Amino acid sequence: MQITPLHTHAVLRVPALTGLFSDSLGISSIDVVADGTTTITTDAAHGVTVSSSIAVSITDAPYPNPITAAVKQSNGDYLITTTNDHDLTTTPNPEISAAWNTIATLRGFTDSNMNGSLQLVSVSDRRNFTVRPSAPVESVTLNGSEEQLVNLEFELVGWHKVTAASATTLTFPTPEFVVRSYTADQITAALNHRIYGLESGELVMRKYVLDDTALNANELVMFVTPRDSVRFRSSLLGDHYAQSAYHPTVEDGFDIIIVFPASASSAGVSPVDLAHGEILRAIMKTFNGLNLPLATSYPCAKARDAEIISHGRVSHDGSRYVHIYNFGVNVELTKDDRIQPHEVADIVNATSDNVWPNGFPAYRDLSVTGISSLGEPGLFTINLQADTA
Repeated sequence: MQITPLHTHAVLRVPALTGLFSDSLGISSIDVVADGTTTITTDAAHGVTVSSSIAVSITDAPYPNPITAAVKQSNGDYLITTTNDHDLTTTPNPEISAAWNTIATLRGFTDSNMNGSLQLVSVSDRRNFTVRPSAPVESVTLNGSEEQLVNLEFELVGWHKVTAASATTLTFPTPEFVVRSYTADQITAALNHRIYGLESGELVMRKYVLDDTALNANELVMFVTPRDSVRFRSSLLGDHYAQSAYHPTVEDGFDIIIVFPASASSAGVSPVDLAHGEILRAIMKTFNGLNLPLATSYPCAKARDAEIISHGRVSHDGSRYVHIYNFGVNVELTKDDRIQPHEVADIVNATSDNVWPNGFPAYRDLSVTGISSLGEPGLFTINLQADTA
């Protein structure tokens, strides 16, 4: 399992779900200018030297889509019309699959029952959708401040190299595919993430659990590690030949390991509650069902979704509590994932008596203790290149 794509995904996604693995950046607004510069204005001085750069992750920043009409329907629902295209969709047949969006977020209405997360009933087109108020609303008179909060464009979500323009502003070039200019004022952003990729769980335990004493009590650390070994289960029965059905399963996976400073928690109760609560929810929403590029390692296999297998405590030594979440990914290989008949070397008709690499490997201290062929004593000729005379 390749760790880099998993780590990149975790860094982009986890801060949007929990602030336990990064530091938050207080932001009052973000001004997006298409084909120009995006400016982040912070609540207080950000502490970055003017003209210097840092990395900031924008995790959530719904921008306002002005509402131009709200028409009451016969059953009490309201048909909403927006100035710009909204981002809401529903499936045409809810008996087949659930709607992509089940709520629409509105604000600015005089009647509070029209504000907040409302049930999304249907979507007519890119500028119209129907919602159900949280309680009956007799009528609506627009005052000009009504808005739908639209999810931020995909290109703006994630990590950006930002440059300090002043003590309270950070700027970066607006991504190419952002086509609208707007100002958003409900922003979640993070910096200084504590999410790492590592070679093995054993290394996590040795380096960050037993040896590391520099962790602050309020800092949790996440590690993404590969499974120690990958298992291949063959489905071949009977004789193997070129036209045999070939559908072995690759049982791969990865682990998410969380290290909690636990010295201030009586009997580790606080870490356990987080591991089975907020962190579990964040882990599930980040990795469970994730479609991975695992199959790119094989010529023809298709990627499968990652599924959580188990989670639980690994260690608790008084100062550190360690929790692990195990994910599995199964891939079915095909005949094209093995050597083809025309690719087999012509061993029988090979003209050379020996095939060996040029220059290496070299051998020393050779010792031949016995020679056998098919279980019986026998003789054969062998050529070896030694690195000394």
